[in-house]
Amino acid sequence: MAGQCPLKKGSGIFYKGRCRLVLLDKNGDKVKEIPEPVSVTPLRPLALAKVWMLTPDEQVPANVVKVALYLYDAKAEMIGELAHADIRR
Repeated sequence: MAGQCPLKKGSGIFYKGRCRLVLLDKNGDKVKEIPEPVSVTPLRPLALAKVWMLTPDEQVPANVVKVALYLYDAKAEMIGELAHADIRR
């Protein structure tokens, strides 16, 4: 991803489910969801550096200012946000 985006709001994973990378605009509205969810479990750490690789302008629209990790349960219902970071281009 272009620039650096240190994650904030650290939370643990306490459910089995799937984690998705979500791109947000300045209002916090979802612009794009990266289609490949990652299975997560409390028994295994989530290594972000090895999960998603984005190219700067190809996959990250210009109006995106923040990236977030959303956690979904086994029924694909959103549990909450694990972390977020501002994108610095």
